[in-house]
Amino acid sequence: MQKIWDRLPDADDFFAYDTAKEVRVLDRRLGLVYYTVLNLILFYVLIYVFMIEKKYQENEKSMGWVVSRASGYSNLEEAAKQAALPPLDLFDLSGSSEGEVNAAFLPTRVLYTKGQENKNTNSDADFCASPSHPCTSPADCEIENPELQKGDQCTGGFCMRRQWCPAECDPVANPSCATTQELLIDPSGYELRFQTSVHFHKFQMDVSTMEEKEAIVYPKKKANVYKLRDLLRMANVDTKKVQSHGVVILVTLLFDCEMDDDTCSSKLESVHVDSKTGYNYARSVYYSDANVEKRDLVRFFGVRVALQAVGDGAKRSFSMIVLQVSSAIALLAVARTAADFFLEKVVPERRHYVAQKVLEVEDF
Repeated sequence: MQKIWDRLPDADDFFAYDTAKEVRVLDRRLGLVYYTVLNLILFYVLIYVFMIEKKYQENEKSMGWVVSRASGYSNLEEAAKQAALPPLDLFDLSGSSEGEVNAAFLPTRVLYTKGQENKNTNSDADFCASPSHPCTSPADCEIENPELQKGDQCTGGFCMRRQWCPAECDPVANPSCATTQELLIDPSGYELRFQTSVHFHKFQMDVSTMEEKEAIVYPKKKANVYKLRDLLRMANVDTKKVQSHGVVILVTLLFDCEMDDDTCSSKLESVHVDSKTGYNYARSVYYSDANVEKRDLVRFFGVRVALQAVGDGAKRSFSMIVLQVSSAIALLAVARTAADFFLEKVVPERRHYVAQKVLEVEDF
């Protein structure tokens, strides 16, 4: 009876070791192919990957916040005086407290409708012509809602609506407007100062300009104060074309930080978001006069600046270095593969070379 271990495969066959045969081919053509591809790979790894792209670093992109402060207009007080409007300052016009986060508003035009009444008498005295609802005949005004609209009247080209009277009108759309006063503000004198803060969670580091005391005006390096006209110019916006209805722009403060050197470079980008619909908002001041409820309506048109801070941090990482070196070693095999392809498929002596490259030997 044959023993069980006699049926097992030969140990030399089972544990055989395979190794590649190295053939030194004395052919300058193959050497040129090999070393050309090898140098291209080394150039890609050393110059592009490590020096240009800095792939040996670990990156983190983080969002932050921006605080803006407006100042620097020149003609507001005089223009308000000429328009017989109450004294206004930038705090009144901006509609937000100083130091608003991630947004700012700078007015370029103000509409002021004084002494609007809401009599609420349930009579015809509650209705007045609405410039927002033009008409050519009473039929244009019929909305089947007598509580809101007098459907049988078209007065002066406008429908009669229940509202605060006299109704607000826009001198740009209706040059004959007499109930609303207009104040134009020169936006070229506005300035915005930005203070930012970005937190990198992965690197546990904060980048902030909140403690900067000195105001550095653009175009100086490391500027933190920008004139509105410069922000509009960067966004390809014509100031004169947007003064009447306003515009929305997006300003991005970018920080590129090298964590190993504790240094950051910054730049600002301004992008045009919308000028077709513009931007405006209204504010009302309510009061009582002779037991009649009244209000003064102030509508502001201007530049709405949306703000965001973006930080891009980079730091040397051992794992990234190992990854890139491993990739480089793997790529070096491409040079040998290219030379082998040239040897086996291109050169006239390819059959002779292949015979020398692949050699089968007997088991000794």
